[in-house]
Amino acid sequence: MQRGSTAQARSIATNFRECFSTEAGKFVLDRLINITILRPTVTPESTQFDAGIREGRADLVRQILQQVEFAETGGK
Repeated sequence: MQRGSTAQARSIATNFRECFSTEAGKFVLDRLINITILRPTVTPESTQFDAGIREGRADLVRQILQQVEFAETGGK
């Protein structure tokens, strides 16, 4: 990553951390984890399309968690 890109990535991650470090933000993030990551991607009645949608939603939450972790570790 170039110097400008690194600074921009840290700035973005810092905003995610600030957003999700409040009580309301923690509540929302916990809720998102519970309704996406902690639920099975595939169920007996789901189609491939349904599974793809569920995985996409879970991936978005994982990206949020990665941004928060990046900010907390200083990008290490």
